[in-house]
Amino acid sequence: MSDDPLFPEAEAKQRALADYMAVLGTVIHPEWIVAYKDDNSHDIKTDGKVAARVKATVESDVTRVCDTHVDPYWDLEIVEDPENLLAGFTSPWTWGNSYRIQ
Repeated sequence: MSDDPLFPEAEAKQRALADYMAVLGTVIHPEWIVAYKDDNSHDIKTDGKVAARVKATVESDVTRVCDTHVDPYWDLEIVEDPENLLAGFTSPWTWGNSYRIQ
């Protein structure tokens, strides 16, 4: 059994939106970024080496429910990629904090 606290779905979505609003427009250094190449999505472990600005993201992605969690996506704009980890990739995004729902 998970030690994650349980939230009513509406509260979990509010928390996910608040997390997103707190970082919208700021530069973050995600551990993982998902992006596309050749019409396939790829999980790219960046270890925080890539600087990315959190872009406007549709609310349905920020409040996305996946099974037992509100599991948000945040769209990104790559600002700095010194090791070219994302060269040739498009449409990058990362995950926000997930919230387990009742």
